[in-house]
Amino acid sequence: MLYTEFNMEDALEVRFEEGVEKGIEKGIIQGEEKKLKEQVEKKVAKGKSIETIAQELEETTEVIRQLLEQG
Repeated sequence: MLYTEFNMEDALEVRFEEGVEKGIEKGIIQGEEKKLKEQVEKKVAKGKSIETIAQELEETTEVIRQLLEQG
């Protein structure tokens, strides 16, 4: 029989570290989305079409439209 001692401190530390990792990943994703949205807004202000913007930013037109709808 395998005996494993449960240590609450270790469990909480692991949970904390996992939370930090998830938070960092979420922050990176939000930063990337914010940067893309800023780029799209600048290109729209220059009068570029959604299709041109999508091509220049290597995104789909659907992604560009969603960013513009978010306002």
